[in-house]
Order: sequence, then C-alpha cells, then structure tokens
Amino acid sequence: MEHTKHQHGAKPKSSIWKNPIVWICIAAVGYWLYTYHLEHALGFLPYAILLLCPLMHIFMHGGHGHGHGGHSHEDSENKEGK
Repeated sequence: MEHTKHQHGAKPKSSIWKNPIVWICIAAVGYWLYTYHLEHALGFLPYAILLLCPLMHIFMHGGHGHGHGGHSHEDSENKEGK
C-alpha cells in the first residue's frame, strides 16, 4: 500500500489568508486604529519594528530546508577536491 500525503476523508489544509472575512476584519481594525488611535499606534511603531525581527525568524525560515539533510561543509570540500 502506497503512503500518500492525504488520507481518505481528510481535507487538505487551506490558508487562513485566503478567507475574505480575515481581510475584512484586518481592514476594519486598521480603519479603527487610524481614525481613533493614530497617536497610540504611531507610538507603538518602534516596538512593532523590534518585534518584527524575531517573528520573521520564526515564521519565515520554514521554507529554507534548514536541518533537513542538506549538504554539509565536509561534503562540499570533498567534491571540490576531486
């Protein structure tokens, strides 16, 4: 029996960002912050930039294949020496 990614009856994962309700909520919160709390939101901006650095490392390094059997430094030296 061949192993497949999706089992029978299991739905494939869909991205939350494809849901239009998510975008409507983000737009509503953005408008609310812009109209009523612009001064508070701008005061939070330096902290948001600092918080963005670790969040990018956590969420954006998933697609690079780190630690998934990539070539090591020794393998590249052996190939260059031949």
